[in-house]
Amino acid sequence: MHVLDFTTFYPPHVGGVEAFAAALHQEMLRRPGWRVSVVTSEQGQPLPSGPEGRLQIRTYPAWAPVSGFGAPTRSPLALARELPGPPVDVVLSHTRFYPASWLAGRFARRHRARWVHIEHGGSAVASGPLPVRAVAAGYDRTLGRSVLRGADRVVSVSTGSAEFVRELSGVEAVVARRGITLPESPWSNPPGGRALFVGRLVRSKGIIEAVSALRDTGVGLDVVGEGPDASSMEKQAADLGVEARFHGAVDGSTVAAHMRRARLLLHPSHTEGLPTVVLEAAALGLPVVATDVGGTREIVSGTDDGWLVPARDQARLDAAVREALAAPELASTRGATARAGVGEHFSWDAVIDAITEGVVPRA
Repeated sequence: MHVLDFTTFYPPHVGGVEAFAAALHQEMLRRPGWRVSVVTSEQGQPLPSGPEGRLQIRTYPAWAPVSGFGAPTRSPLALARELPGPPVDVVLSHTRFYPASWLAGRFARRHRARWVHIEHGGSAVASGPLPVRAVAAGYDRTLGRSVLRGADRVVSVSTGSAEFVRELSGVEAVVARRGITLPESPWSNPPGGRALFVGRLVRSKGIIEAVSALRDTGVGLDVVGEGPDASSMEKQAADLGVEARFHGAVDGSTVAAHMRRARLLLHPSHTEGLPTVVLEAAALGLPVVATDVGGTREIVSGTDDGWLVPARDQARLDAAVREALAAPELASTRGATARAGVGEHFSWDAVIDAITEGVVPRA
């Protein structure tokens, strides 16, 4: 089986979609004889490699008129045509609003491969100034909708994402939650732990609410990530007397180390598909306080496995954080319950089966 993935970003670039793609590829390469080719934007850093040359990566220069958009300045189609190896059986794309997703469809049609689009979003774009959101909404109603309707199959990472796909395009997506491998040793509630925020530093990720929730608690905040609203988060922390440390964008192993040192994960996002950072925290057993958006509820229900509150509800978020901080044994128990649930319900085999069902390799 030869899988070609048009993904706008790829590690070492940090983000949920790129982490999903890289982990999916490694799971595919565990299968004998499988090959994975990746066409992605240039990051200016070394790219990962695969076993016995079965992972090939080609990069194109990209222009980002909107932060994180990655519009190509050289045709990714030309790069894809230059790939050595057997014919491509399956073409993947991620998230309907990236130009690479539309190009993936063009390549699949020309080369008679199955086009599987993986939708990670659970709502319209909510970050950025009003003109950016207006452009994004127009894009969704035109090219984004055409991507969803044009793919041979749409796979959504959560039921919330599948509902969004249905509302936008009328397409019934197959739900296949990403897999994860549980760390051998769980989180152990280290003494002196701080709250942790991991994500892009934009207001739609709830960065202001995260800082405000720690006001007058005496608990500091470690912030992992970068983005255009970092200065706003820093100012909020200074104004409220919250001791915040900003670590910038880091690799996955460093994120895991931060989680092991943390007291809880704060994830008050306004919109999500299936948040990778919540899944990783739950797999470790780190207590989670998050908002009930997108597929977050499919990881943490907010009953006996963590805390889940409505988005943009500062009072409810504050109360949840204070309860988690005041009752460390309860927090540990809920974290362990979340870890057990993740181990039972999140499987890469299900994702790969959803992508390749009915495909007969051509070589």
